[in-house]
Amino acid sequence: MALTFNLLDNNVFRPMILKELHESEQRGLLAGEQRGLLAGRKESAVSLLLRLMKRRFGPVPDWARAKIEQADQERLELLSERILDAGSIEELLAD
Repeated sequence: MALTFNLLDNNVFRPMILKELHESEQRGLLAGEQRGLLAGRKESAVSLLLRLMKRRFGPVPDWARAKIEQADQERLELLSERILDAGSIEELLAD
């Protein structure tokens, strides 16, 4: 016959388990918050770059919009600087 018991009923283990659960929950919340902040930062960078492109070059073609939306944060920062010197959308997005 197997012996079973609930660790949360134990006065020694209960505080340790609850503390670990709370700390794990906090780590998860912080990680989720960080991912949300990064996603928001990228969304803002994409939006700003598309507005700048429209202002400088006129309507942004779908292919160019797709390239911008797929770019990572580092590439978006590079393009944000290159837009100052680029003469066309093609030149801006050239690899």
